[in-house]
Amino acid sequence: MASLEEQIFLAVCTENAGAGVPHNLGPPFRNAVIARLWLSNYLAATAESLELDGDHDDLAALYRDAVGPMRKHGNATVGDIHYEIRIKPGQY
Repeated sequence: MASLEEQIFLAVCTENAGAGVPHNLGPPFRNAVIARLWLSNYLAATAESLELDGDHDDLAALYRDAVGPMRKHGNATVGDIHYEIRIKPGQY
């Protein structure tokens, strides 16, 4: 069993509100807090990009609303897509 210091954390998303196959979104992280910050920044950047594209205000608001739960809890859902921080498979 890996200690908390040895664990690797992944930022992933799954479709169908978590029922789909997880997709890695970024690099592996050695610290869960850093992983949460990275993924919350990813969600905020997605919201900003959607706002700049125009005609996506509702979707941009959903992404922006997901930033807080991601930072606090390490997971958030936007529509049918669930984002979360997971421990790399094979580690406990």
